[in-house]
Amino acid sequence: MLPDRLAWPALITIAFFGPASAAESDPTAAATAVVEELHAALLQASEDDTSSVEQRVELLTPVVKKCHDLDYMSKFVLRRHLNELSAAEVGEFQRLFERLSITSYASRFTNLPEGSLTTTGSEQLRADRVQVDTELRLDDGRIVTLSYTLQNSGGDWRIINVVADGVSDLALRRAEYSSIIRKKGFAALLDHISAQIAALG
Repeated sequence: MLPDRLAWPALITIAFFGPASAAESDPTAAATAVVEELHAALLQASEDDTSSVEQRVELLTPVVKKCHDLDYMSKFVLRRHLNELSAAEVGEFQRLFERLSITSYASRFTNLPEGSLTTTGSEQLRADRVQVDTELRLDDGRIVTLSYTLQNSGGDWRIINVVADGVSDLALRRAEYSSIIRKKGFAALLDHISAQIAALG
């Protein structure tokens, strides 16, 4: 039994707040809930065939920002060059990175029928990392595997990488952006990302 001095606080906590929920006690359940919240938003945004990319961006922005650690992701792809840049330059990059991330979802995930996004499994990679595996079924019958890596940031599970059919989006961007900075400079990278956003719209 618990000593009296320990038992009473524990009993009071249970009485007033109840036992921990499944999501709080099971990291994989909590991380999976985040991915499924994103998927629900993608399905909702794709329901209207006549909606524009800009309209879908407006709908998806709060959910994408909530479900992703965009600050971590943007700094990860710039990590090799962060010390070379001013705070203003990093801030401008983060603004464009966020816009590109949201616009990519709005542009690529369209006309999704109900049931086209399904969760297939999850596993805890380490104390603060979980992988959630999903599938996207396309109209032509092809299946794309989407594996999300989530990190616990301040008590919230948030997406930090998406791997599509074995290819890491974050790794691709890091290599591409580093190459542009080395060859053409940071200003050229900002122009490149702005052009990508325009092309998706």
